[in-house]
Amino acid sequence: MIEIDTKKFGVLTTNYESDLEQIITQIAEYYPNFDERRREKVARAFCFAEHTHRDQKRASGEPYFTHPIAATKILLQIEPDLDTVCACLMHDVIEDTPVTADEIEAEFDSHIRFLCEGVEKVAKVRISKTDSHQKKFQNVQKLFVAMAQDMRVIFIKLADRIHNLSTLKYVPLEKRERIAKESLEIYVPIAEKFGVNKFKNQLEHYCFEALYPKEFHRLQTEVEISAKARLKFIDKARKDLLRKLGEEGLQVHTVKARKKTMYSLFLKMQRKGFRHVDEVYDLFGVRVILESESDCYRALGVIHANWKPVSNRFKDYIALPKPNGYKSLHTTVLGLGQNHLPTEVQIRTAKMDLDAEKGPAAHWAYKTSGGSNFDEEYLKKTAWVPNKITKSKDYDPQEFFQAVANTLFSERIYVFTPKGDLKFFAKGATPVDLAYAIHSDIGNSCTGALVNGIIKPLNYQMQNGDIVSILTKPGRRPNPLWLNFIISNSAKDKIRSFFRKEGEEIVMPASVEPRPTLSLPVRKKVRPAKKPVISGKPSDFSLVIGGETDMPYRLAECCMPEIGDPIVAHKGRGLKFMVHAADCSELEHHNPQRIFEANFLIEKRLKVCVVNRKNVLLKITAVIAKHDIDIYRMKSRVLADKTGLLDFVLHVHSENEYQALLKDIERNPAFVRFVEQ
Repeated sequence: MIEIDTKKFGVLTTNYESDLEQIITQIAEYYPNFDERRREKVARAFCFAEHTHRDQKRASGEPYFTHPIAATKILLQIEPDLDTVCACLMHDVIEDTPVTADEIEAEFDSHIRFLCEGVEKVAKVRISKTDSHQKKFQNVQKLFVAMAQDMRVIFIKLADRIHNLSTLKYVPLEKRERIAKESLEIYVPIAEKFGVNKFKNQLEHYCFEALYPKEFHRLQTEVEISAKARLKFIDKARKDLLRKLGEEGLQVHTVKARKKTMYSLFLKMQRKGFRHVDEVYDLFGVRVILESESDCYRALGVIHANWKPVSNRFKDYIALPKPNGYKSLHTTVLGLGQNHLPTEVQIRTAKMDLDAEKGPAAHWAYKTSGGSNFDEEYLKKTAWVPNKITKSKDYDPQEFFQAVANTLFSERIYVFTPKGDLKFFAKGATPVDLAYAIHSDIGNSCTGALVNGIIKPLNYQMQNGDIVSILTKPGRRPNPLWLNFIISNSAKDKIRSFFRKEGEEIVMPASVEPRPTLSLPVRKKVRPAKKPVISGKPSDFSLVIGGETDMPYRLAECCMPEIGDPIVAHKGRGLKFMVHAADCSELEHHNPQRIFEANFLIEKRLKVCVVNRKNVLLKITAVIAKHDIDIYRMKSRVLADKTGLLDFVLHVHSENEYQALLKDIERNPAFVRFVEQ
């Protein structure tokens, strides 16, 4: 019998000795130097939690302590450190028993107390379909505030949530659906972002079963039937790969079968319009685990030399990892294992496999960084959490939610610096986001960007694979209007920090959404450059070249671009830019690195009389923003008849664009009349 001496409860024993032995044995398999002192610490946490929950029952009628045991066994799949294991065993003690955080600290230490308190705070977060938007934003903020204190809190919460999902059949239907929906919308993206595939797959599995039970059980039956035939081919493929790779002298750790998860199978069938599992050829695949990156590429060569690769199915996630750090080579070949269907093969190192399956929680065992219990890989994978926002009182819950959405739920892109460094951003990120990601000084002084050799304005939305060089100018200050189009939290924080240090207040024009689509000019008077007067064309326009006004230019006589035409500017050896229509054939003879983005800019004065009521300015500027028109200057006042007068100076690209805007404003319910200039 195991006997544990505790400060609060004296000598404790356990009625779950086999479960404790199983947990200790599993830890010993991955934990170096798991000595008697460390074993006793885990056993003490186990007995302490069992004693505090001794009279409690779950909805299923089982003793409550079966839940912390099950959650801890799930947590051990990702090989966490001992403090995380102990906190998981006691994760419900503060919330559900009379034991206090002080007593946990007295019995163990401040680190375990901190983790238990963090999980207790997360446990209070409930996102109900009846909540208002503001309440949902507040709850998400509470979740991330608790997470930001120590990322291990969320690993415990994920394990806790997985076990709760597995026992949903014991709770009422409405609560079951709420928990599953909340898990799918919040916890699955978090697990994916951290790269903890084991947890992500289990969460999706149980959510799918709870939310779509008929589809789940139908697919489950079809998969079982299909598996009997397909696994014979997969086993043959595994043996063929081991033989061929061994003949080439490659040290193969293992070759194992990989099965598509039920939820990803369900989503693929919906996306492709498939009605039966037999239509999905990559239900099963093969994963090859090797020693080094170079072995991965050698193995890829061997596989392609022996089996025909399927075109457009090769993905190199080693050279270009996924945003969550996932690395692997993926290819699909024909004839492997004498299979008549294509077979997907994943090739990776043992460390890549550990990262993919267990995520950053397993990184405590590697070399540490900066005195932390976790290595640099862990720090990289957890750096996306909006840490500064969680600690600042300047952000309301809705703004915080937008910041989380930009990093957690949005599609990701990758770009390269001129040195070949890879940077990941949410889709829609701009060169300003990149500039601040490199260094605050570069962000503060940026004036434009060279994208794939062509100058682009600062509000350009970067695309996958772009090579982006930031252009800077000494003495340049950040423009507060950048806040309207950048999307990374760190860039926004750095701009706000700059103006706080300068003792300046940021005054922003009203906008319809957190990130309007309008591009924003530098706030200076636009003086049209001297230009030839061309018959039939207005001379009251200016040009923006490479994001800058007042650049000397001439209109090319070969194509004679008109206002409203798409244009580019070529910088020859002279002092002036030559402005061509974007489809001008002469451009084929010029160096593309000397071709700059350009557009016509027409200044329009718009005075509109509106009903004077709440948010009317917001609604009218929203219409302008929808047309991607720049608001250069704006004033407003109340007229004698109690209506409101909005006076705009706009920068438009063509007369047609301006007329379309006027029609949209007329359709707005707040519109009264246009005022003559």
